[in-house]
Amino acid sequence: MREHNDREFCSAFSGGYVLRIDNEDKIFPQCCSDLGCIESWQDLVTDQVQNYYQGHPTPVVSLMDNFIIFDLTIKETDDEKFVPTPLQTIVKVNREELATAVEEVQKELQNFSVKLNKINTDNQLGIDHIEKLLIFGQYD
Repeated sequence: MREHNDREFCSAFSGGYVLRIDNEDKIFPQCCSDLGCIESWQDLVTDQVQNYYQGHPTPVVSLMDNFIIFDLTIKETDDEKFVPTPLQTIVKVNREELATAVEEVQKELQNFSVKLNKINTDNQLGIDHIEKLLIFGQYD
């Protein structure tokens, strides 16, 4: 018999993060993306482009000077398409500006963590580290 709070049957909240440049949405989370994908954005600003994941399909990511380049080109042989269809297939973002944006998101996630923990306490849910589970998908 399972207990009501079996962590392995839970996952992080679906969704992800939109890359907005000059008030224009450029890159959207794709299939299987969740709030835990913030770690991929953190990796990008520390030059770990090989770790980038925000669902599938995934753009090809490279570094050039102080910029991160996303290539959203889809070949005819690719099974999946980006949703929504990108208006540009090459998106270039300043790494320092992205680092600032990632810091802002981390602050928002910290505030969200506080709210989740309050809900957990107020409702006596008894879910250990609810914020790690629902934001990052961490089961331990």
